[in-house]
Amino acid sequence: MKRWIDIKKEKFFEMAKVGSIKDLEIQVYTDHKPIHFHVIKKDYFDVRVSIDTLKVISYKWQKSGKEISPSELKAISKWIELPNSKNKKITNKEAIELFWDSMN
Repeated sequence: MKRWIDIKKEKFFEMAKVGSIKDLEIQVYTDHKPIHFHVIKKDYFDVRVSIDTLKVISYKWQKSGKEISPSELKAISKWIELPNSKNKKITNKEAIELFWDSMN
């Protein structure tokens, strides 16, 4: 028998938007390891990025097939250390880790 918390995870925690940087959206999914987040640029790419190293793990190509640029990765590396917009007591990295832990 599933506990209520397990059912809640399955139904309500499929995806969480953590933040955005210009036209990039940062999301965390109920997903597999290693711990990572998704950077999505609509109609361009869905990139899985390691939370620990900030290196690209893999791409899910969208319409254009373009890769994330070095300047976009640099913007993400700056953003990840900033205070989270919904909870200024933690960084965006800590928010991503909290979402990951609660969802997986």
